[in-house]
Amino acid sequence: MLKAARKKRSIARWRALETFFECYVRQLEGKSREGNQAGFYRHLKMIDVEGKRSFTSQNIKDEDGKVLRDPTFIRQRWARWFHKLLNTKSPTIDLHAADKVKR
Repeated sequence: MLKAARKKRSIARWRALETFFECYVRQLEGKSREGNQAGFYRHLKMIDVEGKRSFTSQNIKDEDGKVLRDPTFIRQRWARWFHKLLNTKSPTIDLHAADKVKR
């Protein structure tokens, strides 16, 4: 009985893997047909050598807390974040301090 349960579990696991890889290969073929080489290799690297899902492609949240999954939207979110980070006035640095220094 235990052997039969293990066999069923093994078959179910293989079917799930087969379904996953069929979908994965379809997505790779689509990116290849589109000529999207960067997207193709990025998608290819999402699976590591053992076939486990890699977490190199992480989702991030928008300013409103909405989860972004599309790489284009993620890049735009990072661009907005860095723009805000680099273009804010510092509360501790006096920009005119250099003018006050005697030469």
